[in-house]
Amino acid sequence: MSIVGKNIQILRMKKRMSQNDLAKKISVSFQDISDYESGKSEPDIDTLVKIADILETDANTLIYGIPDETSIRTKRRQILLLLIVLLFLGVILSRLSYGFQISRGTRLNAAPLLFLHPLILPCYFTLTGWTVMQAAGYFLHARPLSGRFCRIVHILLCNLMGIYCILVLLADIILLGFYTPWVNAAAGIFAAAVLPNIPLIFFILGIALWITKSSFRSSPLP
Repeated sequence: MSIVGKNIQILRMKKRMSQNDLAKKISVSFQDISDYESGKSEPDIDTLVKIADILETDANTLIYGIPDETSIRTKRRQILLLLIVLLFLGVILSRLSYGFQISRGTRLNAAPLLFLHPLILPCYFTLTGWTVMQAAGYFLHARPLSGRFCRIVHILLCNLMGIYCILVLLADIILLGFYTPWVNAAAGIFAAAVLPNIPLIFFILGIALWITKSSFRSSPLP
């Protein structure tokens, strides 16, 4: 029995509906419903949508199954945790901006602040993109893509972000030991060139990381 057929059968039985009743409602034969549920054939997308409407569900539920209560609670906790982390990073970003403002006109080396900002900011917007997709997965039943290509893309994106963070950290460590007007000026030019482009780029990166994360395996209804 196929997963889709198993899900159709379980939901049909929960509705106390016979195969013949379901067949009449979607204008197919009794044998068609029997074949769907036994796995001998698969309904096309139009038929699947009709079956979902009659069973008061959606096509995704018939394909992937209904998540159990534990899975739902886990997703809620994940979204809540992501929001807390975003709030924490937002506070850090605001303090970094304040630190840079008070460093102007003083001999305080502002270069590390300028380079730390491009380190925290990508994390913030990448996590924002991921959180948006995580919420879409919970509320709209959006699902990551599957396949070897997606896994390769996911690993590549993670490596690129890791390289970016390492380079920024190395630059920040080097600048901690040096203070010259031209270093601060160079840091300011770097920040002015990079910061305006960071939000959109890393927000899209966060979405892409979620979409290409580990493949989702279909499972029958509990």
